[in-house]
Amino acid sequence: MNLRTTLCFGVVCLLLLIQGAMTLIKVDKVYSSTVDIETNWLPSIRLGGEIDAAFYKLRLDLRRFVMEIPRHDPASIEKLKSVRADALEIAERYAPLGIV
Repeated sequence: MNLRTTLCFGVVCLLLLIQGAMTLIKVDKVYSSTVDIETNWLPSIRLGGEIDAAFYKLRLDLRRFVMEIPRHDPASIEKLKSVRADALEIAERYAPLGIV
């Protein structure tokens, strides 16, 4: 073979190796982003859903409380306080996650 052909083939192989190395670096960055999302973002999203459900339940119980005839029933008031405390406890667990 010609020296020129061999040299061109070597250059092409070298460029392919460089491209492969750059691809591996990019894949590593994508993986680290995936791990960041899994460890830092998903817990806050889950807690956000729990907060939404807890406050939805609180709103429903408040509506039931208003519509009940014996509003001053101790069991009704205690249930309402319990649901409110649960919702606030979930909201307090959300705060330390450091969401910006």
